Amino acid sequence: MPCRTMCTVCGFAALSHSYFIRLYNIVLYLIKNVVCIFRLLFELLELVRAVWSGNERPSANCIFGNVQTAFVYLKKVIRACGWLRQAMRAVLRWCPSRYRHR
Repeated sequence: MPCRTMCTVCGFAALSHSYFIRLYNIVLYLIKNVVCIFRLLFELLELVRAVWSGNERPSANCIFGNVQTAFVYLKKVIRACGWLRQAMRAVLRWCPSRYRHR
C-alpha cells in the first residue's frame, strides 16, 4: 500500500512519487497498445469480409458497434492520463523535498 503524504503548500493529498510514476507508466502502456487493438480489429474485418460474400456478411458497423463503448472508455482514460500528469508535475514542483517519497 503506498504511503500518503500531504503537501503543506497546496494542501493536495497525494500518493507517493513512485506510485504516481507506476500508475502513469501503466496508462502509457495501455495507450501504446491501442495501435495493436486497431490493427487486430481491421484484420478481423478483412477476415469477416473474406469468409462471407455478398449481402450475407455483417457490415463494418455491426462488427465495430460492440467495440465503440471500449473506445469511448479509452478516450476517458487518455484524458485522465493528462490530468494525472498535470497533478503529478504540480505535486513534484510544489512539495518540499522532505515530503517526496522515492
